[in-house]
Order: sequence, then structure tokens, then C-alpha cells
Amino acid sequence: MDFSLALAKFGLFESKDHQLVEEDRASISRTRRAIDLQEQELIYMALLDERQKSA
Repeated sequence: MDFSLALAKFGLFESKDHQLVEEDRASISRTRRAIDLQEQELIYMALLDERQKSA
């Protein structure tokens, strides 16, 4: 069980705080995905550039 969910279940912090934690996690996840996509694009561009140089 998620630690923050357990705390919310037992009323040790407000559900509003839990929602903020979840929103932060979602934001971090989106940021990581965006970074991964940018990294993949840079790798693709580097490979394409390398192919053009060797052709």
C-alpha cells in the first residue's frame, strides 16, 4: 500500500494534501515522459546526421 494512501486512510493528513501529492506525482511523470521523448528525438537526429555524413 502507498504510504501516503495509508496516512490518508488513517486520517493522519488531509485528503487535500494527498491530492497535491498525487498531482505532483502526475506532473513528475509527465515531465519524465517529456524528457524521454526529447532524448529519443535527439538520438534519432544524431543517428540521422551520422547517416547523412557517411553517405
